[in-house]
Amino acid sequence: MKLDNRMNEIISHVDKCSVVADIGADHGYISAAIAERGLADKVIISDISEKSVAKARILIAQENFQNVDIRVGDGTSVLADDECDILIIAGMGGSLIANILRDDGRVYNKYILSPQRDQEILRAYLCENSILPIMDYKVKSNGRYYDIIVAEAGEYNPSESELMYGNANGSDFISFCDYESTRLCDIINIATGDKKKNAENRLELIKNRVNSRK
Repeated sequence: MKLDNRMNEIISHVDKCSVVADIGADHGYISAAIAERGLADKVIISDISEKSVAKARILIAQENFQNVDIRVGDGTSVLADDECDILIIAGMGGSLIANILRDDGRVYNKYILSPQRDQEILRAYLCENSILPIMDYKVKSNGRYYDIIVAEAGEYNPSESELMYGNANGSDFISFCDYESTRLCDIINIATGDKKKNAENRLELIKNRVNSRK
């Protein structure tokens, strides 16, 4: 099973446990890899889309995994209380992930989250609900940059820079800074009003992070 860098990074944070739930699993590749590597006694694959679940069913049947439970449902509504040790939500916007967690309200031992946009909205939710990112970094995969947030219960008081861009400064983050600086400069050159001010603020945060490493 061939996985991209983002998927492998997500899986790398799955400790050996009883139950992993992959919410919004789509094709089910991450869940299948967790089952293949024996990282959990049980893997729950869930998606609101019947079509996505159908794809996951085919994959799991092909691999003949016996410890995978496939469910159709909205967010974490498919989970019973205290059923899940590690909660994975990846491949959707940060605002949607925050809404899923808000609608749930339960606390999990470990969260592995990978928002594709609106990352600051998700981090603001984590801050307001005492969920602490113990790792929050960028990974480059197939030419795009993704956020990986590994979190647990705890007080979280991010700076403005951390709220926007996480708290890690690895090689993929530095590469992202170059890309993001160019993108923001292009926006500043043509934008006006609040859009321009927002881009200028983000660019300043990026510059400060880069300069802090020198």
